[in-house]
Amino acid sequence: MIRNEIGSEFWRRPEPRVSSATVSPDSQFHRYFISGRTALEHIIADIKVHNGEFSVALPSYCCYSMIEPFIRNGIRRLKFYDVLVGDEGFELNTELSNTDVVFIMDYFGVTSEATTGLVQQASDQGILTVLDTTQSIFCKSTDLEKVDYSFCSYRKWFYTNAAYANAKNGFISEMPIICDSNYTSARNAAAKAKEAYMSGESDSKDYLGIYHSADLALKDDYSGYTPEKTEIDYVLHIDSERIASARRENARRLIKGLSGLANDKFSIVLPQVKDCDAPLFVPIILDESERNGLRRYLISRDIYCPIHWGLTDYHNDLSDRQRNIYHTELSLICDQRYGFDSIDREIYEIVRYFREIK
Repeated sequence: MIRNEIGSEFWRRPEPRVSSATVSPDSQFHRYFISGRTALEHIIADIKVHNGEFSVALPSYCCYSMIEPFIRNGIRRLKFYDVLVGDEGFELNTELSNTDVVFIMDYFGVTSEATTGLVQQASDQGILTVLDTTQSIFCKSTDLEKVDYSFCSYRKWFYTNAAYANAKNGFISEMPIICDSNYTSARNAAAKAKEAYMSGESDSKDYLGIYHSADLALKDDYSGYTPEKTEIDYVLHIDSERIASARRENARRLIKGLSGLANDKFSIVLPQVKDCDAPLFVPIILDESERNGLRRYLISRDIYCPIHWGLTDYHNDLSDRQRNIYHTELSLICDQRYGFDSIDREIYEIVRYFREIK
């Protein structure tokens, strides 16, 4: 019996394309790591070689794993600039005085003029820019020309244990070569166990615990690890347009199917999908109790929609206004694993929750 789950961890690699690679292999400018935080830490080390200690401005809306590497590496002068939900999507409110480095990101596979403007503002003021392209790497409009550093974790898009870091002017810091990792071993074991479960070969959900152990391993030990060559080769040949196209079509169908509820029960943060976009999820905003109730109901129907992100002690300096999105956002699934039948089931269950269940 093949399972009918929607969402949750990736376990299968999409088919690669056979044409030549579009991403450079390891070099002075472009390097590969096992995770986004490993790549970010390498960038932080490089900036410290140039600048010594530095101050950094971070977006108020980000995962703790993007804050922790700075603190772990002795960077204590952190401040947060506003990332809030407005009528046209995400709005940035930045004040960059007394800032050496600004950390920038787009959200949910949609690039914005606000991000481009912030890169330009920082460049004009001589402030180093670090762009997290994890959520926008497959967008056609992502422009790295003026960015000093960029990085991406590919595992948010498909099954892999690879991330990259890029330096516009080249890295000074040495390239680590540490290929063994408890994290990658656990992730590979979890993916194999989930494959058996999803195909019906096994009824065990032990893979959930294995994925969790992988996350714990990464939390404690991520410095310097590089992926196996097979992981890099796979990323070099990923069919990014196929992935982006499937996500665009799924996101458009999801948004259209939920249009009768939008602005009544919830708001869709990014209501239009452009041809240059590559949606990671379709984020919606709704009252916290409604969000939590909908999420629990969807889980009961084997639909697993994540929240971006959980608040941690690393977020303690955020204002109540900045925290609001963490309490009200839910990420609807639109990825390339699913066809319209699965997207229609997701739509049906969301509509049913609001009209029949709650």
